[in-house]
Amino acid sequence: MINTISFSPTKSNPDRIFLQMTDGNKVYASISSFGDKMDYYPSINSKLKVKSIINMEVGAYSYPITKKQSGTNTNVAQGY
Repeated sequence: MINTISFSPTKSNPDRIFLQMTDGNKVYASISSFGDKMDYYPSINSKLKVKSIINMEVGAYSYPITKKQSGTNTNVAQGY
C-alpha cells in the first residue's frame, strides 16, 4: 500500500509527512495522527475516480493530481 514515506515539514505543520502510495495516490498527514487516519485510506481511495492527493493533516480531503501540480491548488476539494 505505501511505497515511500518522506518527512515534509512546513511552518504550519512541523510534523508533516508525505506518502507515495503504490496505487499512485499521494498522501499528506501529521505524524501524531497518521496511524489513526490511515485507517480511513481504503474507504477514501474507493471513492476516488482519478489518482489524487489526499490531505489528512486536518480532517481528510482530496483533489486530483494534475500534470503541473502548483503550490496553491484551485481545485474543489472533496471532504470525507
